[in-house]
Amino acid sequence: QLYWQRKRHFYVNGFLRSGKRVLDIGCGSSKIIQMLPDAVAMDFAQRKLRYLRKTNPHRVRASTFQLPFRDQSFDQAIHSQVIEHIPLDRSIYTELNRVLMPGGTLVIGTPDYGRIWWPIIEYFYGPILPNAYADEHITHYTRHSLFEILAENGFRVLAYRYICGGELIVQAEKVASV
Repeated sequence: QLYWQRKRHFYVNGFLRSGKRVLDIGCGSSKIIQMLPDAVAMDFAQRKLRYLRKTNPHRVRASTFQLPFRDQSFDQAIHSQVIEHIPLDRSIYTELNRVLMPGGTLVIGTPDYGRIWWPIIEYFYGPILPNAYADEHITHYTRHSLFEILAENGFRVLAYRYICGGELIVQAEKVASV
């Protein structure tokens, strides 16, 4: 777990540009958001936002399906380990496009169910950590399906990385309004 969290933090931060307005959607209480004190921490769980009160003064309780921000409010958005826990809904991606500036960066992460490694990891993850999230993934993305959805919603993939061959972290750029 520690290796995994550190690798995710490394890849996500590596895909961000410094000094830009950042929104972390579904931030939870991760080290990623805690290390970005000027970013807007957004989550649906009030308890996670309360936990962040010492590290992040900008906290918003909201849903990814309807972001409570003006058009083009952010230069960058992080959407890590959220989309697999919620139903597939195109409004997620149109909202991301809406709140990002033209040329803005989206860093999005999810398990890649198109590779053999994630189902294997998930098979062992459940029994080893029975109270973790293994059984809460209701939408299964593949690299191909995620790239297709991003392209349909005005994003161009710039780079991507894998953690242990199964978790996909993508850097995309907003190229058009939808």
